Amino acid sequence: MLHTFLRRASVAALASSTLLAQGFLPIGNQIMDGTQNMVTVNLGFNFTMPGGNVVTSLDVDEYGRIVEVGTDATDASESTSEMVGNPTATIMPLWDTITYPAGSGVYFDTDNSTVAVITWQDVSSPDTCSFQVQLYSDGRILFVYDDRCPGDDGIVGISPGNGTPLPAQSDLSLIPNGTPLITSDQTVFEDFANTATTWFDIPGSYLEFIPQNPGGTMGWVVAGGFLSFAINFDPVESGCPALVTPTSYTFTPDGLGNYDITSGPSIFDANIGASLGFASDDGKQTDFNIGFPFPWASGADTLIDIDPNGRILPSNSTDAGDYTPTIAEHVAAESIAAFWIDFNVNEPGSGNVHLNTVPGVSATITWNNVKQYDPSNTVPTGLTVQVVMFADGTFVITHEDIAAFNDEVIGASRRDLLVGCSNGSGVDPGEIDLTLLPINVPIGVNYEWWDSSATATVPAIEPTDLLYRGGRLVALTTPLAGTTWRMQVQDIGSALFGLYIVSTTQTQVDLTAFGAPCNLLVPPDLIITAFPDGLGDLAEWQYPMPASPVFNGLEFFLQGAVAVAPSGQYSGFAGLPWALIMTNSVGGRVGDM
Repeated sequence: MLHTFLRRASVAALASSTLLAQGFLPIGNQIMDGTQNMVTVNLGFNFTMPGGNVVTSLDVDEYGRIVEVGTDATDASESTSEMVGNPTATIMPLWDTITYPAGSGVYFDTDNSTVAVITWQDVSSPDTCSFQVQLYSDGRILFVYDDRCPGDDGIVGISPGNGTPLPAQSDLSLIPNGTPLITSDQTVFEDFANTATTWFDIPGSYLEFIPQNPGGTMGWVVAGGFLSFAINFDPVESGCPALVTPTSYTFTPDGLGNYDITSGPSIFDANIGASLGFASDDGKQTDFNIGFPFPWASGADTLIDIDPNGRILPSNSTDAGDYTPTIAEHVAAESIAAFWIDFNVNEPGSGNVHLNTVPGVSATITWNNVKQYDPSNTVPTGLTVQVVMFADGTFVITHEDIAAFNDEVIGASRRDLLVGCSNGSGVDPGEIDLTLLPINVPIGVNYEWWDSSATATVPAIEPTDLLYRGGRLVALTTPLAGTTWRMQVQDIGSALFGLYIVSTTQTQVDLTAFGAPCNLLVPPDLIITAFPDGLGDLAEWQYPMPASPVFNGLEFFLQGAVAVAPSGQYSGFAGLPWALIMTNSVGGRVGDM
């Protein structure tokens, strides 16, 4: 079979018509919420399916595919054999095991003459995303994906079924990157696998399947591109790592079935006791006697298990210890998560876990200068975190030194983080925010979870805000063309004045020699805008984004520079009578949707 990628101009000439709409169309009315499995929709016009059958209605499967009415049952287990073996055609925007969080669903809309639209809105596969199929009366099919669609497995494509030969799969990522496809195959697909090199890799794109004749029995032309989303990049952490302040979080039972959770300056217990000499960096160590019965939800216990990856569990726990924090495991396993990450006591220069007990009163468990796992052995220093458990059920989590924590990927290892506690109920109440204390919450599952990057070249999905100190730069809006992009520096306290530094590039320059132990993350080569004092803890920057397509895709980066009175290691900057503190940096890409 002829199967080749062509230059876009050749495809345009062959198709002899322009591409259809390239973005999301209105989604219409909800038809599924994840409990209906398969729903029939009426298109309102004749549509020629792959293979040539003309239909006016179709079955929509909750698992990301569309089939002819009554020809196949709902199926979460995608396979190429079923794809070509189904009696009739299948359209697969993302055939996968899809789940439906609250507020998600499948939607349908039609103009009853030209186009029908099926949208999977805010579904999970496994992370939240939306994707859409547009079916046009001339037989064209358009898939659209938002930029949240995650790396995972699944099948994307079209097939007439009916036992047609299974061709070699296509690399669909070439198409939105500027290399359209022409093929004489009736089936066009990619079977994504759940590995970093083969998973779904076309988020934020659209694919248009153009039949070379009715139903594509003589093949297809597939063109596409990327949607012009206005997005904010994930912040780069504090420009002044030395300002990461030691902090304690106290969980106190209030006698009414709730915790009072408060935060404040470190109350680190210096009596950390002897090293436990852990030799394994992953499996938990069991049955340490703390000298009093601690009131876990499963019952009072004088013994604890310690996970070297930052958790404490009751001795009856069946959790084996885990270097990959997940919300599901936290909800299911009773624990105190002081700083649940991929610690490795075997890293060169790493410290270990220590235990000290005051019988009948308290037990102190300390990860003392323990390093993160790093296959390249480049992590310079370890982290020190601690839990002090008291006989009345109170416990204190102290982050004494977490400045070296890296929430970006190192090698193939993710850098997710979870902090909190769990009674193992299996019920997820949602996250708390440890930067917004005090709070009073039911004793049970309480946590904050930070999602790291998916690859080494992508910033963290949710950077660790526990690392922001000395001024935090936050994007309030996205750089949407024709609107105002708003940034705000928060927590600047008694600043004398400040600057916003704006550029189209990033840098990293150590300013220690100038009296500021901070990093310049954005070069001052485009815009420097001053913000005055007298604004309390907030100062806002606004920039009108031109409503012109020539700006689409441009990237901008910002950093705040805050002038404060000199103190400690923050001396007069470059001999001036004030010290300089640099915020984190934030960036964004201009788009029109």
